[in-house]
Amino acid sequence: MGISRNYKLQLEGKIQNVDIFWSDKSVQLDQLSRMRSFQRINHWPGMSCITRKNSLAKSLLKMKKKFECYNFFPTTWCLPAELGEFKRQFGGKSKQLYIVKPEASSQGRGIYLVRRWQEVQLSEPCIVQKYIEKPFLIEGLKFDFRLYVLVAGVEPLRVYLYKEGLARFATHAYAVPSGHSAPTDVFQHLTNYAVNKENPEFRAGQDLSAQSHSHKRTLSFVLKMLEDKGLDARGVLEQIQDLVAKTVVAAQPVLANNYRICQPDCTKNNICFEILGFDVLLDEALKPWLLEVNHTPSFRTDAPIDHAVKAPLINDTL
Repeated sequence: MGISRNYKLQLEGKIQNVDIFWSDKSVQLDQLSRMRSFQRINHWPGMSCITRKNSLAKSLLKMKKKFECYNFFPTTWCLPAELGEFKRQFGGKSKQLYIVKPEASSQGRGIYLVRRWQEVQLSEPCIVQKYIEKPFLIEGLKFDFRLYVLVAGVEPLRVYLYKEGLARFATHAYAVPSGHSAPTDVFQHLTNYAVNKENPEFRAGQDLSAQSHSHKRTLSFVLKMLEDKGLDARGVLEQIQDLVAKTVVAAQPVLANNYRICQPDCTKNNICFEILGFDVLLDEALKPWLLEVNHTPSFRTDAPIDHAVKAPLINDTL
């Protein structure tokens, strides 16, 4: 990414011989226990309590039972464990649409919509959420934000929302679902970049000065669009900051306990750090909804806009 801090890259070898250990895999407790005070590793043990879809749902639901302010994520069921409770949603003539996501999938794989519980495929564990049928649209397209959050400490909690992010657009014009069958057009209903880049109509946007013609734009560009429409972009960002903080707060007891077990003498609370990818959708009232939290957000730079956002993000993190 063009980052130069005089680091020497070491792809193999003992972890004791490095200053920063960067891995796409979760850190294990014994691995963290062996690390020395000057070293850094890019994950916190136990972060899966908010980065796995089922665990995120359980963590946030537990908080919602105590605090009404945890109202920023769609109603969720973990199947098959909560199948009976999910079935009870189908009394009367409800036409509610639900979105089904495999428990541990990524990049939009295995996601589909249903209107009846019988349509849910129970061959693997999954979560089912009430589908947000009226999202905020730009140029008729549904989109979500990929936001980058640095967890730099867990006791006390130190969380930073990066100043820039990405807005990822669907590639087919959105229409509110109607009828008795569930819609199947993934290019209309899913905002995942990995899904929409397969559409021949996808526009990567090679010029940062012409983002309005792209299906991937920067957070700041979209917030400016909201401002230009006379909408409360600052309020949206403040709600997002609040959502991020409360989500990480839900994980804090687990993270702090695991860290104390592994590094009982480390009072600076700074051997671990982690960049999380928060996916957030706006509804038609500009309320942000948390869709999921990614423990290894992609740092690929397929287009200039990716490099413009992700290279400074990594540089600032280090």
